[in-house]
Order: sequence, then C-alpha cells, then structure tokens
Amino acid sequence: MFSMGGGLAWAPRIAVIRGMPVTVHWTMMAVAGYWIVSGAAQGAWDFGWPGFVQGLGRAAILTGALLFVIVWHELGHAWAARRSRLRVDGIMLWILGGECRIVGGMPSPRTELFVALGGPAAHLLLAAGTFVPIFLLLPRIDLLDLRDPVGVKSGLYAAWSVAAFILVFNLIPAFPLDGGRVLRAALAFRMGDVRATRAAVRAGQVIFALLFLLGLAGRGGGVLLGFLAVYMFFEAERELREVLHAGGVYNPEARNIYAAELGLRQDWSREATDRSGPGGKPGFFARWRTRRQLRKLQRATERHERLRAEVDRILDKVNREGLPALTAKEKKILKQASKEYREGRR
Repeated sequence: MFSMGGGLAWAPRIAVIRGMPVTVHWTMMAVAGYWIVSGAAQGAWDFGWPGFVQGLGRAAILTGALLFVIVWHELGHAWAARRSRLRVDGIMLWILGGECRIVGGMPSPRTELFVALGGPAAHLLLAAGTFVPIFLLLPRIDLLDLRDPVGVKSGLYAAWSVAAFILVFNLIPAFPLDGGRVLRAALAFRMGDVRATRAAVRAGQVIFALLFLLGLAGRGGGVLLGFLAVYMFFEAERELREVLHAGGVYNPEARNIYAAELGLRQDWSREATDRSGPGGKPGFFARWRTRRQLRKLQRATERHERLRAEVDRILDKVNREGLPALTAKEKKILKQASKEYREGRR
C-alpha cells in the first residue's frame, strides 16, 4: 500500500535505499519475533532438538523472505512515484504490511493508477522470477536432501506461497488496497474524484465485511483476517471523510514541491495554459515559458533528491565513525544543506 504522508510512531530505521529511509514499526518486530519463537517451539514440541532447529530455520527464512517481499513491493510504488516526479518520504513496515509514504498527494487519476500498479507489478516480477529457482531447481540441489534438516526448502516454499497470496490480496478492488486505488482512479475519469472515492470505499467495505465473517468462521487466517478486515473497513471510511471534507482528491501541484523556492506561483501552470492564442491554444511565448519552468523545476527536484541522498549517507557515516571522519567535501555538503534548510524555513 501507499499513503500520502503521515505514518506510525516509533519506527527505527534499518536501511536507506536511494535516499529513502526504511523503518520497521515495533508491531512488525513483535510479530516477526513471535513467528520465529513459535515456529521453533512447535518444532521442538513435535520432534525435539531436530524439530527445534528445523522449525527455527523455517520460521527465520519465512520471516526474512516476507519482509524482503514487502520492501520490494513498496519499492515498486516508490519507483512509480519518483518516475511521476513525486516526493517519497520513506517506507515503513508494520503489522499489516508495508506503507510507502508519498508527500503532497496525487496530481491526477492517471498518476494514481500508475503508482498504485507499481507495487503489484514489482511484486509480480519477483514472484515470476523466483518460481523456477524455488520450485524447480531447489529440489534438485544435492546439498539439500529431502529431509531438509534446517528448514530451508520448506521455509522458501512457504514464503513464496504467502507472497503470492499477498499479491492477489492487494489486487482485490477494495479501497484502500492497491486494487481499490486502481478502481478509484479508473472511476474518477467518468465519475469525478469524490463520487469515485465513495464508490470504491463502499465496494471495499462490502468486501471487508465478508472477509470479517470469514475470519469469524475461522477461515483464511481466522483472527488475523478478521482484524485486518476491521482495520481496512474503518481506514477506508477515514479516507472517505477526508476527501469529503477537502472536496476533492487530486492536487495538480503535487509534482511542484519546489515551486515556492523557485519563486513560482502555485497556479503558474494554469496561468500558462490560460494565455491562449488564436483557436483557444496557448501562444508560442506561453508554451516556451511553461517548458522553461518545467525544465527548471525538474532540475531543482533532481538536485534536491541528490542532496538529500548525500546528506543521509553522510549522517550514517557520522553515526558510525564520528564527526572527525568527515572529509572537507562532506562537511561542505552538510553546510550547504543546513543553509538551504534555514532559508526554506523563513
């Protein structure tokens, strides 16, 4: 999934990928620890020490593989967002999966469609690329016999199966899942963003109500499925209320995150297209000015992204080795970033 800003509290950073911090919420750490401990305990209960080793190995591989799949899925959203010149604040893993935090909202339904499909597309490529190694080549490796003493094969099989289930589940046309956002964006072309949001939310709430009943019946994951359905039901309602309060969904200026720094008015793009020449089309000067400002904005965006990534790298180095380890060039970069931050706060 992805969201427009926000995020849960207390999520330590575990990595930085292309300038984007990856954090893990304490709920995900607790669940991952529970999976590993319960897997080892179940194996020890059934088969003693060999079962403990196999259960521990299987659970650790399953947990690590699932976390990797979730990060990979969110990186698909982040890639699509950056291709659309949107700012990505980071990726967070928590108890219900992953969240790619996008700053400023979506500029149009076409962009939302592209970003919403970016995660499942990356997920599908990973699932397709690992199917042959896991299910066809892994059983033929002589070093891993059929007894699977450390649970490698069974852990990878389970991880691939769960990852495939997550992919299919995310594509359900139930808002705010990826499939629901695709549905909202598709409906927005004909119905408008507010009516499309209401239709996607109500359709999703019907699906979540059915999933909650399945959870009560002890099917498809039981308690976890029921909890997920309840959370998604009310999360969809919350987003609908925000849209109704704001009176719309899409923000055409979402891409122009550095417009203020460049001295451009927020509605400069609309002003440019309003300066129409003969036949209602923008004149030559208006088109030239628009292209010039777009190029200027794109260069500024790319420069800020590079500076942000470089500052993250330098701060990581300071954390590891201390301030004296910085080179003169790195100190100059920090000074420049600090100066731009102070100027932006005025």
